[in-house]
Amino acid sequence: MIMYLRLVALFFFTSYATANLASVITKCSDEDTKCLKDFTQNLIPLFAKGDPSMKVDPIDPIFVKTINASSPNLKLVLNDISLTGLKDCVVKKAKRDLQKNKFLFKLMCSVNLEGQYVMDGRLLILPINGKGRNHVSLDKALFVIETDVAENILEDGKKHWIIPKWSYKYELKEKSNIIFENLFNGNEVLSKAAEEVIKDNGNEIIQEVGEPIIEYIIGKVVDSMRQFYTAVPVEELVQN
Repeated sequence: MIMYLRLVALFFFTSYATANLASVITKCSDEDTKCLKDFTQNLIPLFAKGDPSMKVDPIDPIFVKTINASSPNLKLVLNDISLTGLKDCVVKKAKRDLQKNKFLFKLMCSVNLEGQYVMDGRLLILPINGKGRNHVSLDKALFVIETDVAENILEDGKKHWIIPKWSYKYELKEKSNIIFENLFNGNEVLSKAAEEVIKDNGNEIIQEVGEPIIEYIIGKVVDSMRQFYTAVPVEELVQN
């Protein structure tokens, strides 16, 4: 009886996984950029929510224990972080060049960060310190992700893509909003002056100390791609 129930559970799990894959998989040729763009856009909700049947981890929200965003002039450590917003990313471009083993994706995303911070040093030209909650909003950030791609034969005997290397660039299309609560241990005079500088220079602050945060976000997106490619063989993704 137990064996029977296990077989039934396996059947339904396999059927669910197959149906799930079928709902998002589209075969595209390298030349069909619209197909690649639409296919990539369809993957965003899957990556955001995650899918245990494909061992794809969810990326919206992302919870991070610690990110060290310090610069040469500033100690800045973020703790107990929640990152949200990737589920609403819009794919602006998707390009695949299997002759050169390169993929390129352009994603327009608005990302929110909530967490705790510890900060001491100089931010831009401003001497600053504090410890408390922080809030960061990146409105319409354009992420450009380039990956190398190779093929590997997995346990199913089929070729799967792997990503041995990746790089990224980003551009902030709108003004970023940054709030650090409890600056200067709550000193109202000092904190008010600092808050005005931070409010007026959100993008500049992101460019100075935001790189580790953005790199972490892009890394999670690339991890989702790797997991998806492990679940889906190349033959199901390429239109000959």
